[in-house]
This record gives sequence, C-alpha cells and structure tokens, in this order.
Amino acid sequence: MSNTDNLTNKTPRQYAEEAFWTGHYHYLLQALAVAMNSCLVWRLAETGQPFTLNDLFNFAKEQDEQHPLEKKAFYMVSREGAIGLAPGLEYLVKWVFIPMEKGPERDRLLQGLTQVMQRLEAEEEERTSEPRQSAPPQQSSAEAPHFCMNCGATLEPGARFCANCGNPVES
Repeated sequence: MSNTDNLTNKTPRQYAEEAFWTGHYHYLLQALAVAMNSCLVWRLAETGQPFTLNDLFNFAKEQDEQHPLEKKAFYMVSREGAIGLAPGLEYLVKWVFIPMEKGPERDRLLQGLTQVMQRLEAEEEERTSEPRQSAPPQQSSAEAPHFCMNCGATLEPGARFCANCGNPVES
C-alpha cells in the first residue's frame, strides 16, 4: 500500500481526532494551525531564513500537496511553537521551523504582519458595508496591561500583540 493510499483511507475528522490525541500531525498545515497559537514568526532551523505566518502558510500548502509524508512520519509542535518532523518516533524529531528570537528583524516582521491584518480588517469592513462596532477607546498607559498573559514578557504601551510570543493583548 502506498503512502497516498494510506492517507486517503481516513476522513479529515479521523485525522483531526488522531492529531488531537497524539500530537502527531500528518500535514504541515495542521502543525501550523497549532504552532500559530504560540508564535507568528519562525526561522528555518538549518538556514535561519525568516518565515512569517503568511510565508509558512503558503509553504505548508505547497509542501502538503507536493511532498506528502511517508507512512509513519509526522510533524510535532513544541510548546514554544517550533515545528519538527519525526520519522515515526517522538525522540527523533528534527526541528524544521523554530520561533524567531527577539530582535529588530522579528519586530519588523511582526509590525508588517500587524499592518497586513489591519488592512484586511479595513477591507472586510468596507466590503460588508456594515460598520463594525467602534473600537473601545484606547486605555491610558497607566491602565494598559504591562505583561503578556501568555508568556510574561513586558508589553509596549498600546501594543495589540505581544512582541515576544505574538499573543493578542487582553484589554
């Protein structure tokens, strides 16, 4: 039985249930969906090439379509959002995408991601022609949260996302 035969014998729901219980993701897109809860910007482990959420999404789509995993292989996701590939055993994980470390390059990529998200929200608002509820007034810096509720990093005044982990800042 070929790898593609094995993969097509299960329904998407069966794959999702299996991945939920085992943490073994047969598709890079599944692993990305989990990893993006912890991280929004990665580096390719071998070369250091940066990948934004959009870059990794497009790469994952192409990878899943053109290069399906071998029968026993699977992706794993670390608590920090790193994505690794295992040949069938958890202790042999080769980390492929690692969270980008703090620094100007990551900050620039996250800022670009924030701008794209704001632009898409504005386009959606115009397209639906129903104005969204107005945003709550900005909190003063004295009232704003000072630490990320997800990773504990210090937040910049007025930040909508944590610069360390990318988690949305709670109002």
